[in-house]
Amino acid sequence: MKVQSVTIEGIHNVTKPVTYQLQDFNYIVGKNGAGKSTVLEAIQLGILGYIPGTAKTNAAIMEHSNGPVMKVKIIFDNGNVIERSWATNGKTINADKKLPAGYDPETVLGELELPIFNFSEFLGLTANKAKDWFMNFLPGVDSNIDWNKELSEAVKDMNIIDKDLIANTVAELSEISGEDTVDMIRKCNEALKADQSFSKGELQKIQGTIQSLIYYDDVDSSDPDVELAQIKQHLAIITDAESAIHQHQAAVSSNQRIQSLLDTLNGLEGDSPKDDPRYCMLVGNQQKTSSKLNSLSANPQDITPPDTSDIDAEIKVLQEEYVALRGSIQANAKLISGSGVCPYTTKPCNSIKDMIEKVKIESAEAEKKIAENTAKTNELKAKKDEILRKFNEEEGKRREELRSCELELSSIEGQMHAIEKDYATRDSYKAQLVPVPPIDGLKTFEEYQVEKDQLMEKSNKIAANKKYNELIETLTADKYKIENTIEAYKLWIKLTGENGLQTTLMEAPFTDFEADMNTFIKESFGSGTECKFNLSTKANSFSYGIRRNNQFIPYNLLSSGEKAMYTFALMRCIVAGYDSQIKLLVVDDVSDHLDEGNLRTTFESLNNTEDIQIILAGVNRIDGLPGNLITIGA
Repeated sequence: MKVQSVTIEGIHNVTKPVTYQLQDFNYIVGKNGAGKSTVLEAIQLGILGYIPGTAKTNAAIMEHSNGPVMKVKIIFDNGNVIERSWATNGKTINADKKLPAGYDPETVLGELELPIFNFSEFLGLTANKAKDWFMNFLPGVDSNIDWNKELSEAVKDMNIIDKDLIANTVAELSEISGEDTVDMIRKCNEALKADQSFSKGELQKIQGTIQSLIYYDDVDSSDPDVELAQIKQHLAIITDAESAIHQHQAAVSSNQRIQSLLDTLNGLEGDSPKDDPRYCMLVGNQQKTSSKLNSLSANPQDITPPDTSDIDAEIKVLQEEYVALRGSIQANAKLISGSGVCPYTTKPCNSIKDMIEKVKIESAEAEKKIAENTAKTNELKAKKDEILRKFNEEEGKRREELRSCELELSSIEGQMHAIEKDYATRDSYKAQLVPVPPIDGLKTFEEYQVEKDQLMEKSNKIAANKKYNELIETLTADKYKIENTIEAYKLWIKLTGENGLQTTLMEAPFTDFEADMNTFIKESFGSGTECKFNLSTKANSFSYGIRRNNQFIPYNLLSSGEKAMYTFALMRCIVAGYDSQIKLLVVDDVSDHLDEGNLRTTFESLNNTEDIQIILAGVNRIDGLPGNLITIGA
């Protein structure tokens, strides 16, 4: 199945739809930037749905567009049509495709992707990279690897310390699979590199731990446990001494504080209040005042007011006489006010008039007696009041003197209580005084602190040296074991590397590929020239080129034209060797390295190639070249 035509729109500098008709052998010619590569990339994009070497996302694909819409249409010679389009709608990119029924690029192309061969990159490959490049295109190799034998043989000159290392590595590699044996070995090589990297990390940790360990040369400890115990005992003695100093200082401080309180209790001259002169004087005063208070105190029933009953009786008689006299006067006043008129006849009566005169005399005498009565009554009341006043005055003096005695007695008792309280407080303070422990012969805190610091420093150094001695032997053994393991991994990485088993297993495929290449090499260079690959397990020793007149000429020593001819033969051999429905060779810029003669010879050879559709792109334009000439940018 070959491409009959490709139609492009919206890619790079192609804005309007452009269709290119293709044949078996095609040469797209044009100046640099004319759009030759655009046609080649459009063919890739149509067949694969992406451009090799770039991301397969719609966003990455649309980076090749020059507008909102990009389209590719490919028509094959069997009538199949592929149409793909991408369009932007705001921030969204919509992709659409119309493919032949059951079309799958991997099925159509087989294992060979559709790259545009880059001649410049191929020229810059190192020997190992070139060998790896060839091995990617060669048929796979299926072979059983006896990992136990291979790994053991690789380290036969080593003394493997980790007895389980080979067995564990065999188990690990046996679990790895690949598309073929070479691919599996490559993956094993990566796994071994990862194991080696992990071991190097572990080695760095151990080295870091060893470097972090400190050994102090200024302490000599033949028996660290005994010396540490002695230092601990010495520190305990210092702790006891410091505790004694603390107790001494605490006792002194406490006694000083109590003594300052005792100093505030002035005037306590005896052992107890009874021995204190002040207190004894107050006791005497208390007794005197109490005696006086007792003499002044009396029961209420014993305090009798003066007897004034005789006076009260006289006053009562006078009051009764007063009432009688006042009643007589009031009765006479009614008769006198009637002016001699009879109350019954309402007519003047001489007898009544005579009585009125008599009554008036009686009333006048009664008034005189009332005056005398009143005077005498007032005299008696005054006499009574004087008697009671004198009594109350004397009683008031007694009560005042009694109150004064009570206050004096209260003051005396308060002073006595204050003195008793002072003696009780003094006794309480004295009880709080503590014995002061002696500290004769003890050092100061500062001296003990210096001694402790020295002992602790020595203890830490002895402990560090002890830890160092305990760990260094184990760490050194672990370090040597890991270094031994890393060295084994190094040999196994070399074993599974591109110059090891990969090369050994690829000898047969390279031999077959060399035979296939000879057909195309002889066609390009003549019957006296053949292809040659030199494989070796030595690093960077791989070489390839041609053998002419029994002389090997490496590829890198060929002229630029011969390199181009060799490359064309190589690409044709690779494409021809793959079983794919589309055998398409797309090559850019290689033809530009050929002179006119070699270009014409090469084109004639390519034009006669069967089953492979070839699309070249270059800038050299020579009239009369065979094939389908497509001019761009003319």
